[in-house]
Amino acid sequence: MASAPRLLPPPGEGTVAENLRVFIDGGIAALLRVTPAFAGLISQPKVLTRFHAMVGGDAAFDPAAAEDGPGAAEEDGPGEDGARGAGPGEPRGLPDLLTAYLEGEKRLGRIDAAADIEAAASLIVGAMHGQILPRVLFAPPGTPVTIPAGLSARLADVVLQGIAPVARQS
Repeated sequence: MASAPRLLPPPGEGTVAENLRVFIDGGIAALLRVTPAFAGLISQPKVLTRFHAMVGGDAAFDPAAAEDGPGAAEEDGPGEDGARGAGPGEPRGLPDLLTAYLEGEKRLGRIDAAADIEAAASLIVGAMHGQILPRVLFAPPGTPVTIPAGLSARLADVVLQGIAPVARQS
């Protein structure tokens, strides 16, 4: 991930809401660039196998491995084919990047100590994928992808404020 664009500042910088907006906008832009390539991967089993190894193999998708933290199941060095994925403890993708950032903000007290960080990251990253995948994979070729105006701010606000009614004082 060292070559990936920096989507989030270190925890404690800026506001959490603005940092989430920047992450969402940057993540959507990254997904717009890479998703079309995945369409061609479906018919290339050898390429899919190599890609699977690059992201950490089965451990990258194992919830038990995630309990040890992002990258915990990673190898320290290159694999058999010389490919090197994320190093130990290094975030592997958008969910890991966001989870690490939100955990840092939680430690600083800028996010509720009881917040379910994994659920929040799943909601945000899932919403980002939900905006891109159908528009790229199912639209006629060449159709411009448009994202609803203000989406990143709306997602950040919903995650940070929730959807439950505000308790009224009587």
